[in-house]
Amino acid sequence: MSYTSQTLIDKIRQMYPTIREHGIDVVAWRDQTADTWIITLRKGDRTLTTYVDGAEADQCIEGDRCIYLGLHVAEFLANFEDQRLAA
Repeated sequence: MSYTSQTLIDKIRQMYPTIREHGIDVVAWRDQTADTWIITLRKGDRTLTTYVDGAEADQCIEGDRCIYLGLHVAEFLANFEDQRLAA
């Protein structure tokens, strides 16, 4: 399946609206050799980079199934909230 990094980013933002609500930047690029997408979430000095298998990224694009990525988004948001509460 062929799609751009912007298409994947838009899908991620659609599935996880809290990303936009918290002003989190999303960057994605494809490692063609490994058939993997590298996705980085960034807010201020907080960064999380995760690797998503091409097949799972395809499932994200085709429907509403991004389980592995969803876990990482939740982790990032929890860490972000913890940092805000500590401030």
